[in-house]
Amino acid sequence: MDTPHPNASALPSSPADLEAGPVRVCLLAMSGVGKTHLARHLPRGRWFHYSGDYRIGTRYLADEIGDYLKALAIRDPTLRALLASDSIYVNHNITFANLNALSAYMGLVGCEVEGGLPTDEFRKRQAKFRAAEIAAMADVPRFVKRASTLYGYPNFINDAGGSLCEIYAEAAVAPAINGPAAGIILYIAEPDSLVGTLRARAETDPKPMYYDPAFFEAAYADYCAEQGHREPAVIPRAFFAWVFDRLIAHRRRLYRAMAALPNGIMVPMERAQAVASEEDFLALLWDGIVRRKADMQAPT
Repeated sequence: MDTPHPNASALPSSPADLEAGPVRVCLLAMSGVGKTHLARHLPRGRWFHYSGDYRIGTRYLADEIGDYLKALAIRDPTLRALLASDSIYVNHNITFANLNALSAYMGLVGCEVEGGLPTDEFRKRQAKFRAAEIAAMADVPRFVKRASTLYGYPNFINDAGGSLCEIYAEAAVAPAINGPAAGIILYIAEPDSLVGTLRARAETDPKPMYYDPAFFEAAYADYCAEQGHREPAVIPRAFFAWVFDRLIAHRRRLYRAMAALPNGIMVPMERAQAVASEEDFLALLWDGIVRRKADMQAPT
């Protein structure tokens, strides 16, 4: 992994430093933990909210998602005729809180009759998402500057996707993680007791799911061997449920590595979920900073 940037943001030394600002924060956690919900509690006039997944869906994968939706629509003869005559149009309505169109495009791997994607197509979409996420995170320093100089926002929050941990060692992403624009990396750690809840939430309210290629290939091969399936027979939701705990364990190691960067802190999920105001959020950051500094000073 790349070594920290020489200008990596130092953690604030006092609550007064946080209050004085400017404050820049990169939220880090599994999808479903509540990053976007937390960010929405911050005053809109004081915090520029940058969503990595929103940027991906509306900028870097917008054409792919649009083509995917049109391909679904033209399966119906009536819709096909209306589209051909320009009587209707099909487009997504991706928002910070509604990423369903992006999630649908990403899809689940497995049997097509059960709504899954063939492995080759799934791999292609995963690769496209990875490139899009890298590009979206590479945009962060530019948006930090725009937020301040163009719009006058004193503070900036990067609501990154849960898969940021899979790409953070990429050179193009480094400025958003450990460069001058990075600020504080805030890892929201979910307890073991809530893994089942997160799994259920991911199944009922799916977020875009990206897997590191090596992780996916190993997990998929293990699942097929364990279940005695050949690839076309894999039930998409069954594999998703099976791999979820394994994915959490895999990502926890990466999240902790990011939280161990010079500008990283970690807070428990239940503490983050109690945030209801900017004052609460700054207190949460300071609590994480105090914990981090205590850990650094503890004898090894």
